[in-house]
Amino acid sequence: MWLPDVYEAFVTRVFHRMRSNPVARALLADLRRDIEIRPWPDHARLNSTCNPVDVRNATVAGHGVPQCFNPVPECLGTGRGTEATIEFTPQIFPRLGPFGHRRVDGWILVTVDEVLLHELVHADQMGWGAEAYSRVAGQYQTLGEFCAVWVTNVYRSYLGRCPRLGHDGGPWSRARGDIMNPFTYDKMTRHEKDLLHELHAIHPSLFNAIGNLAPNSFSRNPFRDYLRRLRGRPTMPVRSSPRG
Repeated sequence: MWLPDVYEAFVTRVFHRMRSNPVARALLADLRRDIEIRPWPDHARLNSTCNPVDVRNATVAGHGVPQCFNPVPECLGTGRGTEATIEFTPQIFPRLGPFGHRRVDGWILVTVDEVLLHELVHADQMGWGAEAYSRVAGQYQTLGEFCAVWVTNVYRSYLGRCPRLGHDGGPWSRARGDIMNPFTYDKMTRHEKDLLHELHAIHPSLFNAIGNLAPNSFSRNPFRDYLRRLRGRPTMPVRSSPRG
């Protein structure tokens, strides 16, 4: 186990790096419940988690909570919001730099600040009672993971990094300009547009915070483009050669 002062220093360093990015600043400003950050217990695996104190309060009102399959009130979210606990140990990510970025064999690896940002998106959703555990198509797993991946991709866009395809990084098979501009016509991007519409309905606070960031700071910001379409304005151009 890491010494508490060493662990705190590493986490503080990650927060310092995150705050240089406007996406992280918008996300941190949107948090409304307390969050405890503690070490990830299994140092043999590169992973992190975010868990709600009360899963029903974390879940969108009327949506099913995980691992509960009966159509009874006890299996449905209340949407009241709750505190969250993040398990995250930055010291176990040396293969990622710890702050480096590289692409290997067509897979996109993430940096340690992106790992924490991803979990903070979940904590924000749980705090607002907007975590959605409903399964979705593609490599996103759930609607809540879709939100966390796409907010993180906007964070990556600010840094000139290529987008992730899904929750687990994803193969570099959709490295086209439209991966973050879901207003084209293939089946998957139409599905992503529908997911954006649902996210806007269940968590408008975070959606608007990311979508209203300075538009020219990001080559890809689907939250921005969705809001521009709602307002009857054209979407921003998307560069087709992301750096990775």
